Amino acid sequence: MKIKGKFTVAFASVFVLVALGSGTTLVMNTKVESRVNQMLNEHRVKYDLARQIQYESAVRAEVQRNLVIMTDPKKQAQERQTMRDSADRYGERLKQLSELPLSAQEAEMIDKIRANGAETYTALGEFLSNLDADMKEDAVDVLYGSMREIQLRFFKLIDEFTEIQEQNLRQSEQDLAAALKFANALQFILATLMAIFVSIVGVLLTRSIATPITALTHKMREIAASADFTQRVAL
Repeated sequence: MKIKGKFTVAFASVFVLVALGSGTTLVMNTKVESRVNQMLNEHRVKYDLARQIQYESAVRAEVQRNLVIMTDPKKQAQERQTMRDSADRYGERLKQLSELPLSAQEAEMIDKIRANGAETYTALGEFLSNLDADMKEDAVDVLYGSMREIQLRFFKLIDEFTEIQEQNLRQSEQDLAAALKFANALQFILATLMAIFVSIVGVLLTRSIATPITALTHKMREIAASADFTQRVAL
């Protein structure tokens, strides 16, 4: 009964240790991987939105150049509608980007992009007013003067923002790889410790079984040698 009890306690201890180690490793892996993947997704979304904003700005810039050389009122109306639609998409993407979790640096850059947009609309109003008044030379001056300067600042800002997201993506991927490497190393260490513990328990169990048997064998030899069969053997 004593040996059976030792077996039970030993195997129960091993089972609990293995379960705790595996459970802890699994929870750590899941939490770390989930958090890093969340950060990766956030950076990808920011990057994609920034690229869409950049594209819509390029569309509007192209439309503005077309308006200067177009003489067909119908085509001009179509181009203006294209520009309005693009401006709506630009505003929607910028709003979506502003609602995402942003670092202090990112938030500052978004504020600069928004301020740049306000300057763009002011210059655009002047540009369109000149076109409506059939003052193409003045419209061209605005297009290649103040509007060009504003657009250049915008593209510089958006390029810096997307570059930050690219850096963040690379860093998050490295963090994920490092986290998984750490988790695997921890799992290996736990497995090694469990193997050592099982080995120790195995040795102790072997001794706990072998020692009573050796003692019993020794006692039986003593009884046989003395021919005193009234002796008792303690088990």
